[in-house]
Amino acid sequence: MTTTAQNFTMWSGDDKTITVTLSTDITGATINYAIAASVGSTALITKATGGSGIAITDAANGIFTIDLDPSDTSSKAGVYYHECQVTDTSAVVSTVFVGSVTINADLIIT
Repeated sequence: MTTTAQNFTMWSGDDKTITVTLSTDITGATINYAIAASVGSTALITKATGGSGIAITDAANGIFTIDLDPSDTSSKAGVYYHECQVTDTSAVVSTVFVGSVTINADLIIT
């Protein structure tokens, strides 16, 4: 079942780690995550298992992290759609969460 309204706020150019806990074993799963301007639009940011920003930290307890780097959100400000899908070892795809991401513009004085 998809969990909706998984919303968060961050500032552009910041690091952000999203920790996700599912109620299922995710051993051997493939996980994909995307942020887009809206549902159905082209992804602006993508992350995946296999060294691309998603790490399974405790497969037996369904825990993984999604790491957003400063370069992912630099020069982005606004409200975006995000979603995460898990594909298990039987090739069953499940959208595990959706929601909105508010990225606030920041001012860096150097």
